[in-house]
Amino acid sequence: MNTLELWHDIVRKREPGRLDEVLAEDCVFLSPIVHTPQQGRDLTRFCLTGALNVFNESFEYVKEIV
Repeated sequence: MNTLELWHDIVRKREPGRLDEVLAEDCVFLSPIVHTPQQGRDLTRFCLTGALNVFNESFEYVKEIV
């Protein structure tokens, strides 16, 4: 499974505990809500875990740019 497929699996199954499988230690998260880059795996995991807890079963991607 490639990284993008793994990300989709994590979101579909709502398993934020698996985020370290796709996050690099030095990743930078650009949030549309927090207007400064969020640097590092721990902070990125925190932000994405919050987002995954807000998403419900009706969440769906409408566009994906790779």
